[in-house]
Amino acid sequence: MSSIEILKKVNQKLDNNKANDIVKQIEEPPITPLKTNIPTNPFDAIDDDEFESDSDELTYKQNMKFNSYLNKLGFKDFNSWWEQEGKEEVNDIYSEAIINNEQMPTDGNISKWWRNYLNNNLTQIIRQLKFMQIWGETYNRN
Repeated sequence: MSSIEILKKVNQKLDNNKANDIVKQIEEPPITPLKTNIPTNPFDAIDDDEFESDSDELTYKQNMKFNSYLNKLGFKDFNSWWEQEGKEEVNDIYSEAIINNEQMPTDGNISKWWRNYLNNNLTQIIRQLKFMQIWGETYNRN
């Protein structure tokens, strides 16, 4: 074999390898990782002190803390707390508002009244919840 024939075969082999590589890239495109900052556990990234949320739902961490708090008080879950104490507390708040002649909705929209009540009293409610969280165990032991 002459050196020209050898060079032809080498070039032909190189061209075939290039063509095979191109076909392989088309059939199996390379996977490029996306540049995202996703934590391994997304619930760890939530700041507990953040009350500003677009959702009406509790976060996973808030839900776990709330259930732990209810368990400390001796309640199985929110429903058992609601049946034993929650209904009465809410009725007391609403009854006192009626007794104190607070402006009730003329259209009968009680949800609107509650939304306004919660917005106007949110700071006091948070303080009361923190007080209950700190001193709740002491009261339940007595």
